[in-house]
Amino acid sequence: FEKDPSRVLCGNALTGDYNGEVAKAFLDRFVPQNCLITIHNSDAEKESQEKYYVDTNLNDAAWQTEKYYGAKYREMGISQEVINKWQNEPIDPRLKLPELNQFI
Repeated sequence: FEKDPSRVLCGNALTGDYNGEVAKAFLDRFVPQNCLITIHNSDAEKESQEKYYVDTNLNDAAWQTEKYYGAKYREMGISQEVINKWQNEPIDPRLKLPELNQFI
């Protein structure tokens, strides 16, 4: 079990050379229209829509039961109004990349 010294910090975690076109294609698909939001809460069926699901019509979605474990869940689409709101919100300035680490 020997490692090339240039790979000491990354081990087997590297997946290959960086490809800017692939990264851009991925980020271009990273939009609200392609998102899946999952909320895990064993008491969700008892709670009101207003507590977690602002701007949704989740009360219109019927509860379903998952066939293997009997877990209750609901599915719904995200309204165009909410998608537009998400797309037009300014980016939170706290979301940023850290400074480059000069030791890596």
